[in-house]
Amino acid sequence: MTECPVLRLLLICLMGHLIGNSVVIADEVSYAAKVAPLRRRSVTFPGGSSNRDGCEDSPKGTVCVVSSRCPGFNRNMKRCGWSNLEPKVCCEEKKLAPVSLPQNLNCGIRPKRNPSGALRKKRETAQDRLWRALQLSKSIESLPLNAPEPGLGLRVSKPSVVGGQEVEPLSYPWMAALDKKTYGTNFRFHCGASLISGRHILTAAHCFLKGEEKSPTNFTVRLRAHLKTGGTRYNVRKIEIHPGYNGRENYNDIAILILSREVSITDYVSPICLPQAETSRVRNLTGTTAHVLGWGHTSYGGVDSQVLLEASLPVVDTAQCNAAYKNVASRSFPRGITNYLLCAGYNEGGKDACQNDSGGPLQVLTNNRWFQIGIVSFGYGCAEPGFPGVYTRVSRYVPWIEEVMSKTS
Repeated sequence: MTECPVLRLLLICLMGHLIGNSVVIADEVSYAAKVAPLRRRSVTFPGGSSNRDGCEDSPKGTVCVVSSRCPGFNRNMKRCGWSNLEPKVCCEEKKLAPVSLPQNLNCGIRPKRNPSGALRKKRETAQDRLWRALQLSKSIESLPLNAPEPGLGLRVSKPSVVGGQEVEPLSYPWMAALDKKTYGTNFRFHCGASLISGRHILTAAHCFLKGEEKSPTNFTVRLRAHLKTGGTRYNVRKIEIHPGYNGRENYNDIAILILSREVSITDYVSPICLPQAETSRVRNLTGTTAHVLGWGHTSYGGVDSQVLLEASLPVVDTAQCNAAYKNVASRSFPRGITNYLLCAGYNEGGKDACQNDSGGPLQVLTNNRWFQIGIVSFGYGCAEPGFPGVYTRVSRYVPWIEEVMSKTS
């Protein structure tokens, strides 16, 4: 970025830089894409990510961070970007100030007790185990015996949690249900979502594919919901779809809803944390256990779950994910699995997001707080062996999220 020579031009330079960085261009993947239909339903921290963007020619051990985290910051330091209205500079990593969470925002904290006052416990009855076994057997019976031919048979769908188990009611206070108007004043469950502030909901852009589906009056958001039809309903004032999303491809599959009224933050309605520190944004999560939530189908082509389900999944290396999808690439992701996407799932299958889980959170527990690392986006069927689910990588979009929130708070 070219520095402004005088103070009165600083705002102009700032705005120009922010606008110039509002559209994310995904990295290219060097293989010829095959043509296949893809159904949508998710973001990752691949090992190849770097937090040295803009500081590559600086001494080793230097990273690009916001100036408030760099002790001894001065205007002679090399600038490497902006975060909202704060400059980012190349700073020695060993000197970084610790990251503190906003004092007025207790994000990512699950309640210790459910609304009835009973202590929250992790428990699974014999009936639960039988139900899980039946759902798993159904998903396995529906799998093809062999891998699909290149360019053929790729079933892409809005996802739902396959192989998951029911969560304790209201134990994830940021989980949201996005409902779509059917007729009159009736609404029906459409996608998953997550609360990221008192006014903002994070979800997938492909939940608003058609022109008429972009009208805020066609959607409502429910919070404090455990049953698929329960919770407190909020109207939507505005829908912000990422400017890089074109509806034909699965890249930049992220959107923010601005609610028409402020949410009252309680133990059972509170936001999930987003990756804020640069070091956490580029952290290699391969092998880390993540958790996906949803009310979607419990098997491919099956029925929605009536209660909120959770499944634990390992984050998969991006190169491995690219290899899995190479033979079934399509017009939906011609550049392959870029580092703006994240993959999670077991090689043997059995657990995954599925149809109608789109837009829901993929989350990890760090320092006793839950952080959203992904948004359910797409995959090959549901819980298919060898095909992890694909998520929008939230860390890559934090600057855009911050920009939208600053304009609509």
